Amino acid sequence: MFILNMVIFIVGLAVGSFLNVVALRYLKKQSVVLPPSHCPKCLTPLKSGDLIPLVSYLLLKGKCRYCQEAISPVYPIVELLTGVIFLWSYLVFGFSLQFLEFIVLGSFLIVLSIIDFKEFILPDKIVFYSLIAGIILKIGYVVSGSNISLLLNNLAGALIGFLFFYLIFLLYPEGMGGGDVKLSFVLGLFVGFPQIFLWLFLSFFLGSLGGVLYLFTLKKRVKEPLPFGPFLALSALITLSWGTYLINLYLSLIWRI
Repeated sequence: MFILNMVIFIVGLAVGSFLNVVALRYLKKQSVVLPPSHCPKCLTPLKSGDLIPLVSYLLLKGKCRYCQEAISPVYPIVELLTGVIFLWSYLVFGFSLQFLEFIVLGSFLIVLSIIDFKEFILPDKIVFYSLIAGIILKIGYVVSGSNISLLLNNLAGALIGFLFFYLIFLLYPEGMGGGDVKLSFVLGLFVGFPQIFLWLFLSFFLGSLGGVLYLFTLKKRVKEPLPFGPFLALSALITLSWGTYLINLYLSLIWRI
C-alpha cells in the first residue's frame, strides 16, 4: 500500500511539473512544447537532471545550476500540491471514475490558480476546457450505469452556482470578476446539488480567512484585488471529497438543537 501511495504521489509530482509549464507559458503566450525547458534567467536549456520534480529544486538549493539565480518557489509548490491532490484523490476514492474526475478537475484548478495569483484573471480558454472535461466525465457516470438524476443534479448545481455569482457580479462588479462567474458554472457542474450550497459557503468562508492572511502576510492594502479562484478551487475539492458527510453532519447537529 505504501509503495502504491508513493507511486501515485510521484505521478502527481510529474503532472505538477507539466502544469507549471502550462500555466507559466500561458502567461508568456508561449507554446507548451517549444522552446524546450530552460532557465528563465540565463535561458540555458535544462538537462534531465535539472527536471526531476521537487528533487532537483532541493538538490540545487533553489538556484539555477548554470547562472545561480534563484528559482521561483512556485515550481516546487505546484509540484507538491499536485502530488498531494493525486494522493488525496486515491485515498478518498480509490481507483474509480471519481478518482479520475478529482485529478482532472484538480489539474485544471491548479493551472487556473497559478494564473489568478499572478495576473488576477481566470482565462476563458482554460475554464472552457475544464467545462468540456466536466461534461465528458458526467456523461461517463451515466454511461457507467448511474441514474440520470445524477446528471440533472449536476446541471442544477451549475445553474445555481452561476446565477449566484452572476447576481453578485451585477450588484458589485468591482468585487467579482467575470472569470469567477464562469468558473462557478463549471465547479457547480462538478459538485452538483445539494452540495453546491456547501461549496458556496466554503468558498466565502475560506476566501475570508485567506483574504486576512493575504493582506497581512503580503502586506497588501484592503482595496487591492484578491485572487478568489484558488478559494473556489479548494472549496470544490473539499466538497467533492467530503460534501455528503459534511452536509449530513450539519443536519444532524441542527436536529439536536
